[in-house]
Amino acid sequence: MNDRGSSTITLALLAPVLMLLAAFAVYVGRVASTQAEVRGVARDAARSASIQPTNAQGAAEDTARRTLATREVSCQRIEVNVAATKVGNLDAVTVTVRCSISTRELAGLNLGGERTVEATATEVVDHYRSTP
Repeated sequence: MNDRGSSTITLALLAPVLMLLAAFAVYVGRVASTQAEVRGVARDAARSASIQPTNAQGAAEDTARRTLATREVSCQRIEVNVAATKVGNLDAVTVTVRCSISTRELAGLNLGGERTVEATATEVVDHYRSTP
C-alpha cells in the first residue's frame, strides 16, 4: 500500500479548521484585551467623576474618551453612564463604560460584526479634592 500524498491531503483537510481556530483565538484575545482596557478606563473615569462631582458626567466622559484614545482602543461606539450612589453612608459615583468593537475583520467567523464590552467602577466622592 502506498501512503504517498496522504500528508498533503490531511493538511488540505485540516487547514480550514486550523485557520478557523486561529481566527477564534484572535477574537478571544481581542475581546479579553479590550475588556481589561475598558475596566481600567471605567476606574479612571470613576475617579475623575469623584473629584468633580458637580460635573461628574462630563468629567467621566472626557476621561473615558481620552484614556481610550491614549491606550489605542478602537471603539466604534462609546457610552459612559454616571450614577450617584452610596457606599455605606458616603457619597459615591458609579461609572459604567460600554465600548463596541468591530469583529468584521475576522471574516472566517460570522460573529455579527460587533461586540460590546462593558465595565463598571465605583469611587467614593473625594470632598477634599473636589473642584468647586
